[in-house]
Amino acid sequence: MDDDPLLSQSVDLPEDQTGTAPIETPHYAPKPSKKKWLVFGTVLVIVAAAGLGYWLLSRPKSTTNSTDQSAKSNTPAPAPAPASDVPDATQTTVYENGPLGVTLTHPVGWKVTPTENKGVRVESPEFSLETVDGEEVTALFRIYIRKGARSQDSTYIGRGVALKDSEKITYTKPALGQRSDTLLSTFGLDEPTAFNYFFVAGNFQLKKGDTLGPDYGKEPETFIIAGGYSSDELTDDLAFYSVDADLPTTSEAYSQAFDIIKSLELH
Repeated sequence: MDDDPLLSQSVDLPEDQTGTAPIETPHYAPKPSKKKWLVFGTVLVIVAAAGLGYWLLSRPKSTTNSTDQSAKSNTPAPAPAPASDVPDATQTTVYENGPLGVTLTHPVGWKVTPTENKGVRVESPEFSLETVDGEEVTALFRIYIRKGARSQDSTYIGRGVALKDSEKITYTKPALGQRSDTLLSTFGLDEPTAFNYFFVAGNFQLKKGDTLGPDYGKEPETFIIAGGYSSDELTDDLAFYSVDADLPTTSEAYSQAFDIIKSLELH
């Protein structure tokens, strides 16, 4: 065994060692604490949330929204309502005529004029009107009131043919002794195809095609109450234009005239 060459070789050791080989101690980095990981995670979440918010605010609108907006912009705007023939009645005033025995309420834009034949005219502001003949005229709506028919009134009353059944009207504030309601009939001239005038005729219930006849209102105490589209050029109190039969249903002037009739106090 002494002859083994590996055992017979001598080993030179460094002078500062005692025959034992140096042992290297491994270096370990200290582990970060759980508190540091928690802080780091919180910061990361805040940064991510801020980035997502910025992206949502700065991104272009979605295709769906763009399409909706495009569809809205292509939708035609509603057509404007047609202009009224007279302004809306925002204020009213009271008119009283003692000799005639009439009190009424009318819009401030309407004017009241006593006539030479002991009657009264209540007239609206002027407006443009198309007659059944296609004529464009500057017109107004006129209500005519008097006691007892004139001889020439039969020219109009006798030619009136009811356009439809009479309509019941309840007076707003009837005078003492006045009936609480009345009947209003709309008439065409000679035939029931166009509106010419309305007539308030007490308890005369008419059907379409009926007439009051030329002798109506000859009694001195009978009120003649009529209304229609007229003008300064039509000087007779019962002279009215013939217009489309459906015009009263859309006419502000007619609606206001209807309210004036309802306000009548007949003494």
